[in-house]
Amino acid sequence: MAGRIEYDDWGRAVIVHETSAASEKAIVDAVRERANAGHIGSSDMRYLGEVTPFMLQKYCDKTGVTWDQAMQNPDHFRRILNDPENSYMRVWKGRV
Repeated sequence: MAGRIEYDDWGRAVIVHETSAASEKAIVDAVRERANAGHIGSSDMRYLGEVTPFMLQKYCDKTGVTWDQAMQNPDHFRRILNDPENSYMRVWKGRV
């Protein structure tokens, strides 16, 4: 993911996050490899999975939450990871 700061017509700073299909695919492939290899971490520190920028933006659009709000509240990431639609990005398959 690449990020940059741009300025709107009123001079306000706007943070722009960009991702590409290739970068998203690379993350999906890496998660699949970890899950297939059983690399889920230890019982006290599980490797749950990954949340890509695309997944986060889709969640924010669906729920009306901003990136800033999502980053400050771990419940949003729990919801993203527990969503069956995102199960392909889970390494450890238990409930978060």
